[in-house]
Amino acid sequence: MNLTVKNASFSYDKKEEPILKNISFELFGGEKMAIMGQNGAGKTTLLRCLCGFLKWDSGSAMIGDMDLRKEKSENLFKVISYVPQNKVSPPDLSVYDMIVMGRSGNISIFSLPGAKDKEAAENVIERFSLGHIANKSCSELSGGQYQMVLIARAIVNYPKVLILDEPESNLDYQNQLLVLETIDSLSKEGISCIFNTHFPGNAVRWADKALMIAMDGSYIFDDIKKVITEDNIRRFYGIDACIGSIKGEYGEYMDIIPIKRNQ
Repeated sequence: MNLTVKNASFSYDKKEEPILKNISFELFGGEKMAIMGQNGAGKTTLLRCLCGFLKWDSGSAMIGDMDLRKEKSENLFKVISYVPQNKVSPPDLSVYDMIVMGRSGNISIFSLPGAKDKEAAENVIERFSLGHIANKSCSELSGGQYQMVLIARAIVNYPKVLILDEPESNLDYQNQLLVLETIDSLSKEGISCIFNTHFPGNAVRWADKALMIAMDGSYIFDDIKKVITEDNIRRFYGIDACIGSIKGEYGEYMDIIPIKRNQ
């Protein structure tokens, strides 16, 4: 199921210039897209617009034939799941209860989780090897463990599109790889994955496409290696960078090294 955004704009103050201007892109089922840009460029705002938390001022945003600007939240969250930034203290809920909460769109306000909801949660817990912490409070988890619980909660509803806000931030190398490998695995099952990142090296390795936003609202969207170039890093981040390949035991990989700020 394709996600298509055409000429979409958003502003917090309707009297001022939009923070997002005429954004257009298309993501096919199973593709991974990285969103990049400086702090304040509108990356998280874009994700919140896609999720329906904020309403586009103009343009169109569709998943298949579903209009994201008009669809009710309860219908929207049957096809989109959102993983927020892991920057707040985890709640004092068990891992199991936290994941079951991801089924809330299927549970009536006056009902308790049913057999299908419990089965879905148990399947996700098994898939992510979370059984040993299923009864543990989220407040007792490490950052990496809690990030995986948030992703498990997001996919327990079997979404078509998974949206993640800086999923690898504040994680060590091992947990960054765990999260990125999980995103890659989900994409191979046909789930389109969109993630914000401050790590262009992660983007160029794990994403298929990239959308890079400038502070003036302009942007570029294309295949990942066409977007991540030294010229674009200079234009969108205001720095000079060196992009090159590194050969090692497991193959050859591209990486980006920031060199100096442009004054």
